[in-house]
Amino acid sequence: MTIFYVPTKSHIIPNKKTNHGVTINMLQRTIDKTPHFCGNEESIEAVDLKYYLQDGVTIFSKTNDTINGILNFNVNVHKMMIKGLCVSVRNKRKGSPSDPRIGSSLLREAKRFAKRNNLSEIHLTCYGDVFQFYEKHGFIVQRKSALSVDSDDSFGSPKQSYFMVHQVSQSALSHSFSKKNSAAKRVTKFFKKKLGHNKTSKSSKR
Repeated sequence: MTIFYVPTKSHIIPNKKTNHGVTINMLQRTIDKTPHFCGNEESIEAVDLKYYLQDGVTIFSKTNDTINGILNFNVNVHKMMIKGLCVSVRNKRKGSPSDPRIGSSLLREAKRFAKRNNLSEIHLTCYGDVFQFYEKHGFIVQRKSALSVDSDDSFGSPKQSYFMVHQVSQSALSHSFSKKNSAAKRVTKFFKKKLGHNKTSKSSKR
């Protein structure tokens, strides 16, 4: 399984992670051709995911030639809003959106994107037991509410809505930048010392 981005010029994305051979239209056709692409996911339906793909940033997972997971989000100033996450292979474990390995990989890449682009928070709204999956990835429930039951809802119980937030830690990037900055300082110090030594040598010869 490999994680890719659909090409975008609006944000910082490593070239090796951009797949120029896949377009939004191709992903939408994949959703149409794959029965129950979002499985029994309560938080999103395939038709909604197709609509979200028209805007924002899209990450997808690919195993061999098969696209088996899609995550879409928008960026508003310093915050990311995850609009949809779907995986085509349904895993029976409760509280997980489809196959947790694919979903987790997509979510981790979204977090890396947030760090690279200096975002402070990641927001999302989900429904039902899937909030447990996001809790395992560091999201905290900020607000929850019960949605009204549709008259044709065969389950007969209100659907719980969860608004969740993940605080993005910049410590890893700061540490990396600090190491690079320190290395650059050492190189500068070395050349200054060498230059000073050469000047002293020339003066002594005179």
